Amino acid sequence: MIYGSRAWKARARSKSLPANCVSWPEEDRVALLRGLWDSDGSYGDGGPLFRSTSSRLVEQVADLLSTLKISFYVRKTAVFVRDRSRFTKLLKGPLLPDKVYTTARASNALPVQTAAVWERLGAAVAATDRTARKCLTHASTSELMKIVPGSLYPTRIIGFWDAYNAVYRDMYLQDTRPVCIDSIEPIGDHDCFDIQMEDQTNPYFVANGIVTHNCYQEQVMQMCRDLASYTAGQADEMRKVIGKKIKEKIPVERDKFIKGCMRNGIDEQLATKIWQFIEPFAGYGFNKAHSVCYGLLAYQTAWLKANYPLAFMAALLTSVKQNTDKLVEYLADCTQRKLRILPPDVNESGKDFTVVGDAIRFGLAAVKNVGEGAVQEIIARRAAGPFASLADICARVDCRIVNRRVLESLIKAGALDGLPGNRSEQLAGLDAALDYGQHGAQARAAGQTSLFSSDESGGLPPPGLPRRDPPSGAVLLAQEKEAIGVYISGHPLSDKADELGRRTTHAIAMLRQLPEDEMVTIGGVITASRRVVTKAGGQMLVAKLEDLTGTVEVVVFPKWFPDLSPMLLDEAIVVIKGRVKERRVVGKPPGYIEPQSADEEKQERPEVSLQALEAWPFNQARYLNAQSRSQTADRDRPPAQALHIRLLGDPTDAQRLQALRDLLRNAQSGDDRVYLHAGSGGESRPLRQPVSLTPSLREDFRSLFGADNVWLADTA
Repeated sequence: MIYGSRAWKARARSKSLPANCVSWPEEDRVALLRGLWDSDGSYGDGGPLFRSTSSRLVEQVADLLSTLKISFYVRKTAVFVRDRSRFTKLLKGPLLPDKVYTTARASNALPVQTAAVWERLGAAVAATDRTARKCLTHASTSELMKIVPGSLYPTRIIGFWDAYNAVYRDMYLQDTRPVCIDSIEPIGDHDCFDIQMEDQTNPYFVANGIVTHNCYQEQVMQMCRDLASYTAGQADEMRKVIGKKIKEKIPVERDKFIKGCMRNGIDEQLATKIWQFIEPFAGYGFNKAHSVCYGLLAYQTAWLKANYPLAFMAALLTSVKQNTDKLVEYLADCTQRKLRILPPDVNESGKDFTVVGDAIRFGLAAVKNVGEGAVQEIIARRAAGPFASLADICARVDCRIVNRRVLESLIKAGALDGLPGNRSEQLAGLDAALDYGQHGAQARAAGQTSLFSSDESGGLPPPGLPRRDPPSGAVLLAQEKEAIGVYISGHPLSDKADELGRRTTHAIAMLRQLPEDEMVTIGGVITASRRVVTKAGGQMLVAKLEDLTGTVEVVVFPKWFPDLSPMLLDEAIVVIKGRVKERRVVGKPPGYIEPQSADEEKQERPEVSLQALEAWPFNQARYLNAQSRSQTADRDRPPAQALHIRLLGDPTDAQRLQALRDLLRNAQSGDDRVYLHAGSGGESRPLRQPVSLTPSLREDFRSLFGADNVWLADTA
């Protein structure tokens, strides 16, 4: 039994053993040590050790080991056993089952660490966090791995508290982000200190007025209990109030905390200052359970992705098979990692995505209009042997379940590409095949099948397929998009990827990492569009733009509708400049009428949208950097132009010049020049910044300076 100054309520560092325990019989001393190790000790791979914040208890444990002739060494808060063999011989292992350590690895233990795992973790951090990615644009793989603290690679779940908490806390919560440091300049002194709390091993480090280091939510709660005499329930309520930013309750908690501190002898000014340290912490503080879970899941995910990439991605794709936006994103990841994606196949696909050799095969359930009943029917019938033709499928399956709509979707998705005929021929012969199958079903129902044949067709010969030319590449891709929601055999942008990269600033997958109102230029193919009418009678356009990395919703407001809507047509390849907006902001402005569509309601909304300001057909979009322009000639782009502006009145009008600067700052870079003319016959002077003179930009100039004072001319 462990004694203390206040019995079992004693503080941890006041614990001690009975003074005469060293003179107990050996059997009792061994039993006491075994109980101590089962409570606060460890039998881990590093050797038996016992920890306690009570230095008195640590000394007494060392004395007990000495009486049993077990060698050890002591630190202030721990005893480390050197003689493992004698220790194990005497104590004969722990009493508690969860203290048993064996060389066999448990089913839920961490897998063997490999360099590939840490590489995946580092790459994932860089891909997820915008600032980290910006810092590591030119980094090598080894540098990516440095994001995960190399000295803290954990071998036990507990190790994730330190190894990953800082990384994920910064990445996922709103008020803190890693920042690239360009330079450091001294600007003065600022208090930076530790708050050393009684009974806390680590101090709370305060910098820039916020508790920033060695701190979890539990420790902030403990501060409230120690300083203001909060109960455990009151401390948890305080955590919820400031963590969830419940504005009406924060002043109440603040007053309660300050009054509690004052009752414990802390003056009001100091108590107020401590509260000011605690309150911002709630915006990013994690509890330890969350930190461990994030770290453990990150490790397990990285291990699976590094060691079993095909199986991992197949499971991931299955989990989002009904979410087209996510499906596009993860398929792009597979392409980037050189993982082959195979179309669905009636003779090979299961219900979900599966690994087939060195590739991932689409599941039949991912095809639109193919329900679970149809999938089960196909799999059950092919158990007797693979399907030989479209007619064979219709003869063997129940055509009431696998009906015309199902088969048409399977053909368009490429699920019958392994059977005779191209997709055009299979679609043309579908009706005849269904009639053949229905005749066989009727014959079987009437008992007219041959006693000497297993033929399912009722004696009729299977119909052949009519001759048709194979569908063109564009038609084939459009069919896949219609049937599955994604492109499989190719992509309309595959042969334009490099050119698109030179004409844009970001890939669509990067938009979710950008701040609100960031100006970007993106490109892709319009896969869907719809026009809506506001209550004021204005027209808007909402389109879905897809590139090789993902999809995004593009919103064209009434002001830009006349100029942009003719270009944003279905299947058009375009380049669009606009501002990044959160999905809840764009698409539902005042007066916006939301169309009622069950299909749209089922689909998860994109996280961000793009507010379109300018757009160009792909062939007319300009390169965005001089290096690309010099390397590749663009024969389709129009010749560079010059915009001339006549400044009448006061040429130094500050308001008008500031408006001009704002227009140029938001304009897309290009080859066109802007010239200013002072007065009606004054000297012209070119502006240094070349721009792209889009129709909307020219209209803005005319509105600012007057239509008669703005004109275009070709550059020399």
